[in-house]
Amino acid sequence: MNFYLLLYISACLGIGAFSKSSLDCDFSEDCCWATTREEEQWEIQSADELDLNEFRKVFLVGKSRPPPSGNYAIRVENKKKSSLISCAVCSASGQATVKFRHWQSANAMLKICWQLAGDGSPVTENCQMARHSKQSKLNTYKFHNIEKRKNFRLVFIVENADAEMDSGNEATIIVDRISVDYDSCDDHAATHEVQGNVTKKRTKHSKTRQKARSSVTLEKLAQKNQKMKEELKKQEDKQAYLKNVDQQIAKVVDEVNAKQVVASKASSSAKMVVPASPKPPAPVDPLTDLLGSEFVDFLDPNYESNDDEEAAAEEVDFDTKESKSKIIPATTPSPLKSGTVTGKPPVKIVETSKKSIDPNGLPIHKKLKPVEHLPIRPISTESIVKFIQKGKPMQVQAQNGVFSLPSQQHQPIPMGIPSTCSTPGGCLFEKDFCGWTTPPGVTNKFHLKKVHMSSFSEAIVPVGEIAVMETETKMTQAHTVIFDALEFASGTRLIACCLANGQLTCPFSTPHEQTGILWQFSKFECPINTSKIAFICENFGLAESICAVDNIRIHTSTDVFFLEACQKDKLHRS
Repeated sequence: MNFYLLLYISACLGIGAFSKSSLDCDFSEDCCWATTREEEQWEIQSADELDLNEFRKVFLVGKSRPPPSGNYAIRVENKKKSSLISCAVCSASGQATVKFRHWQSANAMLKICWQLAGDGSPVTENCQMARHSKQSKLNTYKFHNIEKRKNFRLVFIVENADAEMDSGNEATIIVDRISVDYDSCDDHAATHEVQGNVTKKRTKHSKTRQKARSSVTLEKLAQKNQKMKEELKKQEDKQAYLKNVDQQIAKVVDEVNAKQVVASKASSSAKMVVPASPKPPAPVDPLTDLLGSEFVDFLDPNYESNDDEEAAAEEVDFDTKESKSKIIPATTPSPLKSGTVTGKPPVKIVETSKKSIDPNGLPIHKKLKPVEHLPIRPISTESIVKFIQKGKPMQVQAQNGVFSLPSQQHQPIPMGIPSTCSTPGGCLFEKDFCGWTTPPGVTNKFHLKKVHMSSFSEAIVPVGEIAVMETETKMTQAHTVIFDALEFASGTRLIACCLANGQLTCPFSTPHEQTGILWQFSKFECPINTSKIAFICENFGLAESICAVDNIRIHTSTDVFFLEACQKDKLHRS
Protein backbone atom coordinates (compact mmCIF):
# COMPACT_ATOMS: atom_id res chain seq x y z
CA MET A 1 0.00 0.00 0.00
CA ASN A 2 1.47 3.40 -0.95
CA PHE A 3 1.92 5.76 1.96
CA TYR A 4 1.83 9.07 0.12
CA LEU A 5 -0.09 11.82 1.93
CA LEU A 6 0.14 15.37 0.61
CA LEU A 7 -1.51 18.07 2.74
CA TYR A 8 -3.15 15.37 4.83
CA ILE A 9 -6.21 16.78 6.66
CA SER A 10 -8.84 14.04 6.73
CA ALA A 11 -7.87 12.55 10.13
CA CYS A 12 -7.83 15.86 12.01
CA LEU A 13 -10.77 17.93 10.66
CA GLY A 14 -12.91 19.60 13.28
CA ILE A 15 -10.36 19.28 16.11
CA GLY A 16 -9.28 22.58 17.74
CA ALA A 17 -6.36 21.29 19.82
CA PHE A 18 -4.49 17.97 19.80
CA SER A 19 -4.69 15.52 22.63
CA LYS A 20 -1.59 14.04 24.18
CA SER A 21 -1.56 11.13 21.71
CA SER A 22 -2.47 12.98 18.51
CA LEU A 23 0.75 11.91 16.78
CA ASP A 24 0.63 8.26 17.92
CA CYS A 25 0.64 5.87 14.96
CA ASP A 26 0.85 2.09 14.49
CA PHE A 27 0.02 2.37 10.74
CA SER A 28 -3.10 0.23 11.07
CA GLU A 29 -5.26 3.26 10.17
CA ASP A 30 -4.90 6.91 9.07
CA CYS A 31 -2.18 8.80 10.97
CA CYS A 32 -1.11 12.46 11.19
CA TRP A 33 2.15 11.86 9.29
CA ALA A 34 2.96 12.73 5.66
CA THR A 35 5.67 13.06 3.03
CA THR A 36 6.40 16.40 1.36
CA ARG A 37 7.35 15.15 -2.11
CA GLU A 38 5.79 12.51 -4.32
CA GLU A 39 9.18 10.98 -5.17
CA GLU A 40 9.93 10.55 -1.45
CA GLN A 41 6.80 8.60 -0.59
CA TRP A 42 6.88 5.88 2.07
CA GLU A 43 4.94 2.62 1.92
CA ILE A 44 2.81 0.85 4.47
CA GLN A 45 3.23 -2.94 4.48
CA SER A 46 1.97 -5.81 6.63
CA ALA A 47 4.17 -8.22 8.59
CA ASP A 48 2.21 -11.12 7.05
CA GLU A 49 3.87 -10.33 3.70
CA LEU A 50 7.39 -10.12 5.17
CA ASP A 51 10.02 -12.54 3.87
CA LEU A 52 11.93 -13.50 7.04
CA ASN A 53 15.10 -14.58 5.21
CA GLU A 54 15.24 -11.38 3.15
CA PHE A 55 14.52 -9.33 6.28
CA ARG A 56 17.51 -10.81 8.16
CA LYS A 57 19.72 -10.42 5.10
CA VAL A 58 18.91 -6.69 4.68
CA PHE A 59 19.01 -5.65 8.35
CA LEU A 60 21.70 -8.12 9.49
CA VAL A 61 19.74 -9.30 12.52
CA GLY A 62 19.19 -12.69 14.12
CA LYS A 63 16.42 -14.31 16.12
CA SER A 64 17.02 -11.95 19.05
CA ARG A 65 15.85 -9.05 16.86
CA PRO A 66 12.34 -10.09 15.73
CA PRO A 67 10.63 -8.36 12.79
CA PRO A 68 7.53 -6.11 13.08
CA SER A 69 4.36 -7.88 14.16
CA GLY A 70 1.77 -5.66 12.47
CA ASN A 71 1.70 -2.87 9.88
CA TYR A 72 4.80 -0.72 9.47
CA ALA A 73 6.16 2.13 7.32
CA ILE A 74 9.14 1.40 5.07
CA ARG A 75 11.35 3.65 2.95
CA VAL A 76 13.90 2.36 0.42
CA GLU A 77 16.18 5.34 -0.28
CA ASN A 78 18.21 5.23 -3.48
CA LYS A 79 19.02 8.95 -3.44
CA LYS A 80 20.63 11.07 -0.76
CA LYS A 81 17.80 11.56 1.76
CA SER A 82 14.04 11.83 2.33
CA SER A 83 11.76 12.69 5.23
CA LEU A 84 8.53 11.76 7.00
CA ILE A 85 6.91 14.76 8.73
CA SER A 86 4.11 15.06 11.29
CA CYS A 87 1.20 17.46 11.63
CA ALA A 88 1.97 20.71 13.46
CA VAL A 89 1.22 20.70 17.19
CA CYS A 90 1.92 23.00 20.13
CA SER A 91 3.78 22.26 23.39
CA ALA A 92 3.04 24.40 26.47
CA SER A 93 6.19 23.27 28.30
CA GLY A 94 8.55 23.20 25.34
CA GLN A 95 9.25 19.49 25.86
CA ALA A 96 8.31 16.36 23.89
CA THR A 97 9.13 12.65 24.23
CA VAL A 98 9.16 10.46 21.10
CA LYS A 99 9.08 6.64 21.24
CA PHE A 100 9.27 4.33 18.24
CA ARG A 101 10.77 1.08 16.94
CA HIS A 102 13.01 1.00 13.89
CA TRP A 103 15.17 -1.26 11.70
CA GLN A 104 17.92 0.08 9.41
CA SER A 105 20.27 -1.40 6.86
CA ALA A 106 24.03 -0.99 7.27
CA ASN A 107 24.28 2.03 4.96
CA ALA A 108 21.14 3.80 6.27
CA MET A 109 21.05 6.64 8.83
CA LEU A 110 17.87 7.69 10.65
CA LYS A 111 17.39 11.00 12.50
CA ILE A 112 14.45 12.25 14.57
CA CYS A 113 14.20 16.06 14.60
CA TRP A 114 11.82 18.92 15.39
CA GLN A 115 11.26 22.18 13.51
CA LEU A 116 8.86 25.11 13.78
CA ALA A 117 5.80 24.89 11.59
CA GLY A 118 7.02 27.60 9.18
CA ASP A 119 10.60 26.34 8.75
CA GLY A 120 11.74 24.55 5.63
CA SER A 121 14.00 21.99 7.37
CA PRO A 122 15.26 21.33 10.90
CA VAL A 123 18.62 22.57 12.14
CA THR A 124 21.32 20.11 13.23
CA GLU A 125 21.11 20.90 16.97
CA ASN A 126 17.40 19.93 16.93
CA CYS A 127 18.10 16.37 15.72
CA GLN A 128 19.03 13.10 17.41
CA MET A 129 20.54 10.07 15.66
CA ALA A 130 18.69 6.74 15.99
CA ARG A 131 21.05 4.09 17.34
CA HIS A 132 21.75 1.14 15.08
CA SER A 133 22.27 -1.14 18.10
CA LYS A 134 18.71 -0.50 19.34
CA GLN A 135 16.96 -2.10 16.37
CA SER A 136 13.57 -3.75 17.06
CA LYS A 137 13.43 -2.22 20.56
CA LEU A 138 11.16 0.62 21.67
CA ASN A 139 13.55 3.59 21.88
CA THR A 140 12.92 6.89 23.64
CA TYR A 141 14.18 10.32 22.50
CA LYS A 142 13.48 13.51 24.48
CA PHE A 143 13.50 17.13 23.27
CA HIS A 144 13.78 19.91 25.88
CA ASN A 145 14.57 22.93 23.67
CA ILE A 146 11.31 23.31 21.72
CA GLU A 147 9.98 26.87 21.65
CA LYS A 148 7.05 27.08 24.03
CA ARG A 149 3.50 27.69 22.82
CA LYS A 150 4.50 27.62 19.15
CA ASN A 151 3.41 25.09 16.56
CA PHE A 152 6.17 22.63 15.69
CA ARG A 153 6.54 19.42 13.68
CA LEU A 154 8.47 16.19 14.20
CA VAL A 155 10.51 14.89 11.28
CA PHE A 156 12.06 11.46 10.51
CA ILE A 157 14.99 11.97 8.10
CA VAL A 158 16.47 9.01 6.18
CA GLU A 159 19.95 9.38 4.65
CA ASN A 160 21.80 7.03 2.30
CA ALA A 161 25.48 6.94 3.27
CA ASP A 162 26.46 5.44 -0.13
CA ALA A 163 24.66 8.08 -2.22
CA GLU A 164 27.75 10.29 -2.70
CA MET A 165 29.81 7.38 -4.04
CA ASP A 166 27.24 6.56 -6.77
CA SER A 167 27.43 2.88 -5.81
CA GLY A 168 23.75 2.29 -6.50
CA ASN A 169 23.20 0.71 -3.07
CA GLU A 170 19.80 1.31 -1.51
CA ALA A 171 19.30 2.28 2.15
CA THR A 172 16.26 0.74 3.86
CA ILE A 173 14.46 1.99 6.98
CA ILE A 174 11.43 0.51 8.79
CA VAL A 175 9.51 2.48 11.46
CA ASP A 176 6.49 1.40 13.54
CA ARG A 177 4.73 2.06 16.87
CA ILE A 178 5.30 5.82 16.96
CA SER A 179 4.24 7.40 20.27
CA VAL A 180 4.59 11.14 21.11
CA ASP A 181 4.09 12.64 24.58
CA TYR A 182 3.81 16.43 25.00
CA ASP A 183 1.81 19.08 26.90
CA SER A 184 -0.76 20.37 24.45
CA CYS A 185 -1.52 24.11 24.35
CA ASP A 186 -5.11 25.04 25.18
CA ASP A 187 -5.24 28.30 23.21
CA HIS A 188 -3.30 27.25 20.10
CA ALA A 189 -4.98 25.49 17.21
CA ALA A 190 -2.88 22.83 15.46
CA THR A 191 -1.84 23.47 11.88
CA HIS A 192 -2.18 20.48 9.56
CA GLU A 193 -0.74 21.88 6.33
CA VAL A 194 2.77 20.68 5.51
CA GLN A 195 4.75 23.88 4.89
CA GLY A 196 8.02 23.20 3.11
CA ASN A 197 10.16 25.01 0.59
CA VAL A 198 7.69 25.63 -2.23
CA THR A 199 9.22 26.82 -5.50
CA LYS A 200 5.94 27.60 -7.29
CA LYS A 201 3.51 30.30 -6.32
CA ARG A 202 0.27 29.17 -4.76
CA THR A 203 -2.41 30.45 -7.10
CA LYS A 204 -6.01 29.40 -7.08
CA HIS A 205 -5.38 27.13 -10.03
CA SER A 206 -2.41 25.45 -8.38
CA LYS A 207 -4.43 24.80 -5.20
CA THR A 208 -7.27 23.35 -7.31
CA ARG A 209 -4.89 21.04 -9.16
CA GLN A 210 -3.23 20.07 -5.90
CA LYS A 211 -6.53 19.11 -4.23
CA ALA A 212 -7.63 17.20 -7.32
CA ARG A 213 -4.38 15.23 -7.38
CA SER A 214 -4.69 14.52 -3.63
CA SER A 215 -8.27 13.29 -3.99
CA VAL A 216 -7.34 11.02 -6.88
CA THR A 217 -4.44 9.61 -4.86
CA LEU A 218 -6.64 8.90 -1.83
CA GLU A 219 -9.28 7.31 -4.06
CA LYS A 220 -6.70 5.00 -5.63
CA LEU A 221 -5.34 4.12 -2.21
CA ALA A 222 -8.84 3.29 -0.98
CA GLN A 223 -9.49 1.06 -4.02
CA LYS A 224 -6.18 -0.72 -3.59
CA ASN A 225 -6.83 -1.16 0.11
CA GLN A 226 -10.27 -2.65 -0.65
CA LYS A 227 -8.75 -5.12 -3.12
CA MET A 228 -6.16 -6.21 -0.57
CA LYS A 229 -8.88 -6.71 2.04
CA GLU A 230 -10.86 -8.85 -0.41
CA GLU A 231 -7.77 -10.97 -1.18
CA LEU A 232 -7.07 -11.43 2.53
CA LYS A 233 -10.70 -12.36 3.08
CA LYS A 234 -10.49 -15.02 0.36
CA GLN A 235 -7.29 -16.46 1.87
CA GLU A 236 -8.85 -16.55 5.35
CA ASP A 237 -11.98 -18.26 4.00
CA LYS A 238 -9.82 -20.82 2.18
CA GLN A 239 -7.78 -21.54 5.32
CA ALA A 240 -10.94 -21.82 7.41
CA TYR A 241 -12.43 -24.25 4.86
CA LEU A 242 -9.31 -26.45 4.85
CA LYS A 243 -9.20 -26.40 8.64
CA ASN A 244 -12.88 -27.35 8.80
CA VAL A 245 -12.27 -30.24 6.38
CA ASP A 246 -9.43 -31.56 8.56
CA GLN A 247 -11.63 -31.30 11.64
CA GLN A 248 -14.50 -33.12 9.93
CA ILE A 249 -12.18 -35.93 8.80
CA ALA A 250 -10.76 -36.26 12.31
CA LYS A 251 -14.28 -36.29 13.76
CA VAL A 252 -15.40 -39.08 11.39
CA VAL A 253 -12.28 -41.13 12.21
CA ASP A 254 -12.90 -40.71 15.95
CA GLU A 255 -16.55 -41.75 15.56
CA VAL A 256 -15.58 -44.89 13.59
CA ASN A 257 -12.96 -45.80 16.19
CA ALA A 258 -15.48 -45.26 19.01
CA LYS A 259 -18.05 -47.51 17.28
CA GLN A 260 -15.44 -50.25 16.80
CA VAL A 261 -14.48 -50.07 20.48
CA VAL A 262 -18.13 -50.28 21.56
CA ALA A 263 -18.77 -53.24 19.22
CA SER A 264 -15.69 -55.11 20.48
CA LYS A 265 -16.71 -54.52 24.10
CA ALA A 266 -20.25 -55.76 23.40
CA SER A 267 -19.02 -58.96 21.70
CA SER A 268 -16.52 -59.70 24.47
CA SER A 269 -19.11 -59.08 27.20
CA ALA A 270 -21.53 -61.53 25.50
CA LYS A 271 -18.91 -64.31 25.59
CA MET A 272 -17.58 -63.69 29.08
CA VAL A 273 -19.34 -65.08 32.18
CA VAL A 274 -19.26 -62.48 34.89
CA PRO A 275 -19.13 -64.01 38.42
CA ALA A 276 -21.91 -63.03 40.82
CA SER A 277 -19.69 -61.79 43.59
CA PRO A 278 -16.07 -61.46 42.53
CA LYS A 279 -13.60 -61.68 45.37
CA PRO A 280 -10.73 -59.27 45.58
CA PRO A 281 -7.41 -60.92 44.67
CA ALA A 282 -5.19 -61.91 47.54
CA PRO A 283 -2.12 -59.76 48.01
CA VAL A 284 0.88 -61.16 46.18
CA ASP A 285 4.04 -61.80 48.20
CA PRO A 286 6.99 -62.13 45.79
CA LEU A 287 9.12 -63.91 48.46
CA THR A 288 6.41 -66.54 48.97
CA ASP A 289 6.13 -67.07 45.20
CA LEU A 290 9.89 -67.52 44.97
CA LEU A 291 10.73 -69.71 48.05
CA GLY A 292 7.44 -71.28 49.08
CA SER A 293 5.24 -70.52 52.07
CA GLU A 294 6.79 -73.13 54.40
CA PHE A 295 10.35 -71.87 54.00
CA VAL A 296 9.21 -68.26 54.45
CA ASP A 297 7.44 -69.28 57.68
CA PHE A 298 10.60 -71.08 58.78
CA LEU A 299 12.62 -67.86 58.35
CA ASP A 300 10.13 -65.89 60.46
CA PRO A 301 11.65 -65.34 64.00
CA ASN A 302 8.15 -65.60 65.55
CA TYR A 303 7.40 -68.91 63.87
CA GLU A 304 6.22 -71.75 66.20
CA SER A 305 7.25 -75.12 64.85
CA ASN A 306 5.05 -78.26 64.90
CA ASP A 307 8.16 -80.47 65.13
CA ASP A 308 7.10 -81.61 68.64
CA GLU A 309 3.97 -83.28 67.32
CA GLU A 310 5.86 -84.88 64.42
CA ALA A 311 8.65 -86.10 66.78
CA ALA A 312 6.09 -87.59 69.18
CA ALA A 313 4.49 -89.48 66.33
CA GLU A 314 7.90 -90.75 65.21
CA GLU A 315 8.69 -91.80 68.79
CA VAL A 316 5.48 -93.86 69.01
CA ASP A 317 6.30 -95.59 65.75
CA PHE A 318 9.85 -96.29 66.93
CA ASP A 319 8.71 -97.77 70.27
CA THR A 320 6.09 -99.91 68.53
CA LYS A 321 8.68 -101.39 66.22
CA GLU A 322 11.03 -102.16 69.15
CA SER A 323 8.26 -103.84 71.15
CA LYS A 324 7.44 -106.10 68.25
CA SER A 325 11.03 -107.28 67.86
CA LYS A 326 11.86 -107.79 71.56
CA ILE A 327 10.28 -107.04 74.90
CA ILE A 328 12.65 -105.30 77.28
CA PRO A 329 11.64 -104.74 80.90
CA ALA A 330 12.09 -101.23 82.10
CA THR A 331 14.10 -102.35 85.21
CA THR A 332 16.12 -105.21 83.63
CA PRO A 333 19.33 -104.46 81.74
CA SER A 334 19.57 -105.83 78.24
CA PRO A 335 21.36 -109.20 77.83
CA LEU A 336 24.92 -109.25 76.50
CA LYS A 337 25.88 -110.88 73.25
CA SER A 338 29.30 -112.24 72.42
CA GLY A 339 31.44 -109.70 70.54
CA THR A 340 29.26 -106.74 71.43
CA VAL A 341 29.95 -103.52 73.33
CA THR A 342 28.81 -102.99 76.85
CA GLY A 343 25.02 -102.68 76.89
CA LYS A 344 23.28 -99.30 76.86
CA PRO A 345 19.89 -98.25 78.16
CA PRO A 346 17.06 -97.90 75.62
CA VAL A 347 17.65 -95.05 73.24
CA LYS A 348 14.97 -92.40 72.89
CA ILE A 349 14.67 -89.57 70.37
CA VAL A 350 15.67 -86.21 71.81
CA GLU A 351 13.42 -83.47 70.54
CA THR A 352 13.96 -79.74 70.31
CA SER A 353 11.68 -77.07 69.08
CA LYS A 354 13.59 -76.78 65.82
CA LYS A 355 14.98 -80.20 64.90
CA SER A 356 14.97 -83.92 65.75
CA ILE A 357 17.92 -86.25 66.35
CA ASP A 358 17.81 -89.89 65.29
CA PRO A 359 19.28 -92.79 67.41
CA ASN A 360 22.68 -92.43 65.67
CA GLY A 361 22.98 -88.76 66.78
CA LEU A 362 22.35 -87.26 63.32
CA PRO A 363 19.81 -84.47 62.91
CA ILE A 364 16.61 -85.22 61.02
CA HIS A 365 16.01 -82.43 58.50
CA LYS A 366 12.61 -81.60 57.17
CA LYS A 367 12.21 -82.24 53.50
CA LEU A 368 11.50 -78.93 51.74
CA LYS A 369 9.32 -78.76 48.70
CA PRO A 370 11.22 -77.99 45.53
CA VAL A 371 11.17 -74.31 44.62
CA GLU A 372 9.09 -73.54 41.55
CA HIS A 373 10.53 -70.72 39.49
CA LEU A 374 8.23 -67.82 38.70
CA PRO A 375 7.12 -67.49 35.08
CA ILE A 376 8.99 -64.82 33.15
CA ARG A 377 6.45 -62.06 32.56
CA PRO A 378 6.87 -59.90 29.43
CA ILE A 379 7.85 -56.31 30.21
CA SER A 380 5.22 -53.94 28.83
CA THR A 381 6.56 -50.65 27.55
CA GLU A 382 4.81 -47.76 29.28
CA SER A 383 3.58 -44.69 27.46
CA ILE A 384 5.35 -41.36 27.85
CA VAL A 385 2.07 -39.75 28.89
CA LYS A 386 2.82 -40.62 32.55
CA PHE A 387 5.89 -38.36 32.41
CA ILE A 388 3.96 -35.31 31.08
CA GLN A 389 2.83 -32.84 33.75
CA LYS A 390 -0.46 -31.28 32.71
CA GLY A 391 -0.30 -27.50 32.32
CA LYS A 392 3.51 -27.36 32.63
CA PRO A 393 6.08 -27.11 29.80
CA MET A 394 8.23 -30.18 29.17
CA GLN A 395 11.80 -30.10 30.48
CA VAL A 396 14.29 -30.27 27.61
CA GLN A 397 17.95 -31.24 27.95
CA ALA A 398 19.31 -29.69 24.78
CA GLN A 399 22.34 -31.40 23.24
CA ASN A 400 23.42 -28.23 21.39
CA GLY A 401 24.52 -30.26 18.40
CA VAL A 402 27.03 -32.38 20.38
CA PHE A 403 26.48 -36.10 19.85
CA SER A 404 28.32 -38.52 22.12
CA LEU A 405 28.93 -42.19 21.49
CA PRO A 406 28.23 -43.87 24.85
CA SER A 407 28.45 -47.36 23.38
CA GLN A 408 31.79 -46.63 21.67
CA GLN A 409 33.75 -44.71 24.29
CA HIS A 410 37.47 -44.25 23.59
CA GLN A 411 37.10 -46.03 20.26
CA PRO A 412 38.09 -44.60 16.86
CA ILE A 413 35.15 -43.54 14.68
CA PRO A 414 34.80 -45.92 11.71
CA MET A 415 35.11 -44.19 8.36
CA GLY A 416 33.81 -46.99 6.12
CA ILE A 417 30.28 -47.93 5.10
CA PRO A 418 28.36 -48.97 8.29
CA SER A 419 26.78 -52.39 8.66
CA THR A 420 23.08 -53.04 8.12
CA CYS A 421 20.89 -51.74 10.96
CA SER A 422 17.44 -53.15 11.84
CA THR A 423 16.37 -50.74 14.60
CA PRO A 424 12.67 -49.83 14.03
CA GLY A 425 11.14 -46.36 14.28
CA GLY A 426 11.85 -44.63 10.97
CA CYS A 427 9.02 -43.41 8.72
CA LEU A 428 8.59 -41.25 5.60
CA PHE A 429 4.79 -40.91 6.10
CA GLU A 430 4.08 -41.48 2.40
CA LYS A 431 1.41 -44.17 2.93
CA ASP A 432 0.89 -44.70 6.66
CA PHE A 433 2.29 -43.97 10.13
CA CYS A 434 4.67 -47.01 10.20
CA GLY A 435 3.66 -47.91 13.77
CA TRP A 436 3.61 -44.36 15.17
CA THR A 437 0.46 -44.00 17.33
CA THR A 438 -1.25 -41.57 19.68
CA PRO A 439 -1.18 -42.89 23.28
CA PRO A 440 -4.45 -43.31 25.24
CA GLY A 441 -5.57 -40.22 27.12
CA VAL A 442 -4.31 -37.74 24.51
CA THR A 443 -7.10 -35.93 22.64
CA ASN A 444 -5.14 -34.16 19.92
CA LYS A 445 -3.71 -36.52 17.33
CA PHE A 446 -1.20 -36.37 14.51
CA HIS A 447 -2.81 -36.91 11.08
CA LEU A 448 -1.42 -37.58 7.63
CA LYS A 449 -1.43 -34.32 5.66
CA LYS A 450 -0.95 -34.48 1.89
CA VAL A 451 0.22 -31.43 -0.07
CA HIS A 452 0.57 -32.03 -3.82
CA MET A 453 2.77 -35.14 -4.21
CA SER A 454 4.19 -35.08 -0.66
CA SER A 455 2.68 -36.09 2.67
CA PHE A 456 3.72 -35.67 6.29
CA SER A 457 2.46 -36.00 9.88
CA GLU A 458 0.62 -32.91 11.17
CA ALA A 459 -1.08 -31.95 14.45
CA ILE A 460 -3.34 -28.93 15.10
CA VAL A 461 -3.13 -28.08 18.83
CA PRO A 462 -5.48 -25.68 20.68
CA VAL A 463 -4.17 -23.25 23.28
CA GLY A 464 -3.01 -24.92 26.50
CA GLU A 465 -3.05 -28.48 25.10
CA ILE A 466 -0.63 -31.02 23.63
CA ALA A 467 -0.47 -33.58 20.83
CA VAL A 468 1.66 -36.73 21.11
CA MET A 469 2.78 -39.48 18.77
CA GLU A 470 5.10 -42.33 19.84
CA THR A 471 6.52 -45.61 18.54
CA GLU A 472 8.20 -48.72 19.91
CA THR A 473 11.88 -49.30 19.19
CA LYS A 474 14.80 -51.36 20.53
CA MET A 475 18.20 -49.72 20.59
CA THR A 476 21.10 -51.96 21.62
CA GLN A 477 23.43 -48.99 21.20
CA ALA A 478 23.12 -45.21 20.95
CA HIS A 479 21.33 -44.00 17.82
CA THR A 480 20.90 -40.65 16.08
CA VAL A 481 17.39 -39.69 14.92
CA ILE A 482 17.24 -37.23 12.00
CA PHE A 483 13.99 -35.71 10.73
CA ASP A 484 12.34 -32.65 9.17
CA ALA A 485 10.48 -30.34 11.59
CA LEU A 486 7.94 -27.57 10.98
CA GLU A 487 6.87 -25.29 13.85
CA PHE A 488 6.74 -21.51 13.63
CA ALA A 489 4.18 -20.07 16.11
CA SER A 490 5.07 -18.03 19.21
CA GLY A 491 4.64 -20.01 22.44
CA THR A 492 4.60 -23.40 20.69
CA ARG A 493 7.35 -26.07 20.74
CA LEU A 494 7.91 -29.36 18.94
CA ILE A 495 9.76 -31.64 21.39
CA ALA A 496 11.48 -34.99 20.75
CA CYS A 497 11.96 -37.49 23.60
CA CYS A 498 13.56 -40.90 24.25
CA LEU A 499 12.37 -43.42 26.87
CA ALA A 500 15.25 -45.62 28.14
CA ASN A 501 15.42 -47.73 31.32
CA GLY A 502 12.21 -46.14 32.63
CA GLN A 503 13.59 -42.59 32.30
CA LEU A 504 12.34 -40.00 29.80
CA THR A 505 14.83 -37.54 28.31
CA CYS A 506 13.95 -34.85 25.78
CA PRO A 507 17.12 -33.75 23.93
CA PHE A 508 15.44 -31.67 21.18
CA SER A 509 13.02 -28.73 21.09
CA THR A 510 12.13 -25.94 18.68
CA PRO A 511 12.34 -22.38 20.12
CA HIS A 512 9.42 -20.61 21.81
CA GLU A 513 9.81 -17.58 19.53
CA GLN A 514 7.96 -17.08 16.28
CA THR A 515 9.99 -18.15 13.24
CA GLY A 516 9.55 -18.37 9.49
CA ILE A 517 7.31 -21.03 7.96
CA LEU A 518 10.19 -23.23 6.79
CA TRP A 519 10.98 -26.93 7.19
CA GLN A 520 14.08 -27.40 9.34
CA PHE A 521 16.50 -30.33 9.17
CA SER A 522 16.85 -31.53 12.79
CA LYS A 523 18.51 -34.34 14.75
CA PHE A 524 18.99 -35.66 18.27
CA GLU A 525 20.55 -38.71 19.94
CA CYS A 526 18.84 -41.43 21.97
CA PRO A 527 20.90 -43.47 24.50
CA ILE A 528 21.39 -47.22 24.62
CA ASN A 529 18.37 -49.34 25.70
CA THR A 530 15.89 -46.78 24.30
CA SER A 531 12.52 -48.53 23.99
CA LYS A 532 10.32 -45.70 22.77
CA ILE A 533 10.63 -42.47 20.74
CA ALA A 534 8.03 -39.70 20.95
CA PHE A 535 7.24 -36.30 19.47
CA ILE A 536 5.24 -33.81 21.57
CA CYS A 537 3.64 -30.60 20.28
CA GLU A 538 2.82 -28.30 23.21
CA ASN A 539 0.99 -24.99 22.78
CA PHE A 540 1.32 -22.35 25.49
CA GLY A 541 0.79 -19.47 23.07
CA LEU A 542 -2.20 -17.24 22.41
CA ALA A 543 -3.69 -18.97 19.36
CA GLU A 544 -4.15 -22.41 17.84
CA SER A 545 -0.91 -23.67 16.30
CA ILE A 546 0.49 -26.43 14.07
CA CYS A 547 3.39 -28.90 14.39
CA ALA A 548 4.55 -31.22 11.60
CA VAL A 549 7.13 -34.02 11.30
CA ASP A 550 8.42 -35.79 8.19
CA ASN A 551 11.17 -38.13 6.98
CA ILE A 552 12.19 -39.74 10.29
CA ARG A 553 15.39 -41.79 9.81
CA ILE A 554 17.36 -43.64 12.48
CA HIS A 555 21.12 -44.18 12.25
CA THR A 556 23.57 -45.82 14.59
CA SER A 557 25.85 -43.27 16.26
CA THR A 558 28.83 -44.84 14.49
CA ASP A 559 27.26 -43.89 11.14
CA VAL A 560 28.67 -40.36 11.40
CA PHE A 561 27.93 -39.50 7.75
CA PHE A 562 24.36 -40.91 7.83
CA LEU A 563 25.03 -43.32 4.96
CA GLU A 564 22.93 -46.30 6.06
CA ALA A 565 19.48 -45.68 7.64
CA CYS A 566 18.06 -48.44 9.84
CA GLN A 567 15.50 -50.65 8.04
CA LYS A 568 16.16 -48.72 4.84
CA ASP A 569 14.40 -51.27 2.62
CA LYS A 570 11.25 -51.11 4.74
CA LEU A 571 11.64 -47.35 5.03
CA HIS A 572 11.53 -46.86 1.27
CA ARG A 573 8.22 -48.75 1.12
CA SER A 574 6.54 -46.70 3.88
